[in-house]
Amino acid sequence: MEKHKLEEVEAMAIFKKLTEGAMSISGQCMIHRDLKPANVMIDQKGEIKIIDFGYCEIFMAKKVMKTFNVGSPAYMSPEAYQRTLYSEKSDAWALAITLY
Repeated sequence: MEKHKLEEVEAMAIFKKLTEGAMSISGQCMIHRDLKPANVMIDQKGEIKIIDFGYCEIFMAKKVMKTFNVGSPAYMSPEAYQRTLYSEKSDAWALAITLY
């Protein structure tokens, strides 16, 4: 597979769409729990697709906190990695690491 280095403008446009997708997931009372570049696809039309919902957690209350961790260690929030707390904020952390 050929690697393609993104220009900053292109990366920010993709990140904006990715953030909108993650906000949509959260708005449907879900936590993805494994957001990372490997779980982001770009189709031929340039649409961003978040994939692999195998670790997804559905919650009814806005303040859900799980006491176990799943996901990819390099993208997990410190709280999730230390097995203390996991919430929708952990997806925001994973998005920031993905941008980095």
